[in-house]
Amino acid sequence: MNNVSLLGRLTADPETRISGNTTVTRFRLAVDNPFQKGDNKADFFQLVCFNKTAEIAQKHLRKGQRIAIIGRLYARNYEDKNGIKHYLTEVIVSNIYFADNKKSDDKSTENKGKSDNILTSEIDFSDLELVEMLDIFNVENL
Repeated sequence: MNNVSLLGRLTADPETRISGNTTVTRFRLAVDNPFQKGDNKADFFQLVCFNKTAEIAQKHLRKGQRIAIIGRLYARNYEDKNGIKHYLTEVIVSNIYFADNKKSDDKSTENKGKSDNILTSEIDFSDLELVEMLDIFNVENL
């Protein structure tokens, strides 16, 4: 089984390019690692989205935004101009979820605790509460 779930913040705005008929969006995600010591307590992952998911990521995601993703690991290698072989492990994203609370001027309890619309090319889970969404990822505390 090859399944990855991550919760973290974008380190920069996503970058999109079109290759033939395929849209590709790449971005990095910083994920807290409570076991690391020192100032740098995060792991950084390179994420890649294709086609509709790539278009949605480019349109809606921004640096610093907290998101959760579901995807799979993909290991590849390439040889650069100097003949040096490089090895990469990336996460191919299938679903993207907003993990920040909605920001609105309305301080009513009606919207409190609700997640933003979940980004996926197939399903709209906009009624899913943030707590329920985090249960999917087995996250106990924010």
